[in-house]
Amino acid sequence: MSSSCCHTPSAKPIPYGPYSIYSLFLSIPLHYLSIGHTHIPYNIYIQLLISSIVVIYFGLPILKFFWKSIQNFKPDMFTLLGFGILTAYLYSLFGIVFSRSDPPTLFFDAAGAITTLVLAGQWIEQRSGEKL
Repeated sequence: MSSSCCHTPSAKPIPYGPYSIYSLFLSIPLHYLSIGHTHIPYNIYIQLLISSIVVIYFGLPILKFFWKSIQNFKPDMFTLLGFGILTAYLYSLFGIVFSRSDPPTLFFDAAGAITTLVLAGQWIEQRSGEKL
């Protein structure tokens, strides 16, 4: 059995362990900032930066599997996860650019949390596959 999961016959396994840990360490302050109890200048843009790192960099394997499922017209778990992550992220990005309310309704923390939980789940699946 290969050491990478998620239906990928790649030679180099995806490092889900470090990705999920780094993603968790970034998602915790992201969630704290999104609560709104802090009055930090440029809070919205800090949330955008942190969530972009989590979703685009660490979540790239998930987004690749999402895109592959869309291209092959074979919806699976990654289709649902990709739509959820991208919907929350893009809705928040759209809210920053076009919203007239102050502050706009943002879901960057949801996109980061979903990405972190999926990466942790993939890490657990990857480790259980190695032990078989």
